[in-house]
Amino acid sequence: MSEEESKLIQRVGMFLGRFQPLHKGHMKIIQLALSEVSQLKIVIGSSQASNEKNNPFTAEERNQMITLVFGREIDANRIALYHVPDINCDDRYAEHLVSVTGKFDIVYAADNELTYNLFSKDYQVEKHERINDYASTEIRRRIKAKESWRELVDEKIYRYILAIEGDKRILEI
Repeated sequence: MSEEESKLIQRVGMFLGRFQPLHKGHMKIIQLALSEVSQLKIVIGSSQASNEKNNPFTAEERNQMITLVFGREIDANRIALYHVPDINCDDRYAEHLVSVTGKFDIVYAADNELTYNLFSKDYQVEKHERINDYASTEIRRRIKAKESWRELVDEKIYRYILAIEGDKRILEI
């Protein structure tokens, strides 16, 4: 292995999201990150929020969704999960997040300007454009409209949301 490859593989990445719910777009970013870093810190943001229109799932339910799909990588210490509540201060959020998760080298960002703006001053940020309809907002909209959403999430996530009656929760909120 070259010195450059060794440095790449020893890097620690961070991926911040609300995962309301985890969808195939999130999964693609996580899989890409795992191919580029030795450890990925997945931050479940807005961890204090649940049972709301834009945040129907609890932090523990979101944690469980990630574990259902990436449990092997969690068990092998390739992924570490963190629940981070909002502090409602953009200027201090990056510092707050590091105080909870420890250091990281690269930030993986979905199609989210706020995440890019919060971290681009001090970190390398790899921003990813939205893929198809893979967006939690679209999934929640489809559930509310009683439209098909199954194809936007992993089958394990689909079954889990039905098992915890997350679809019914979204309809009631």
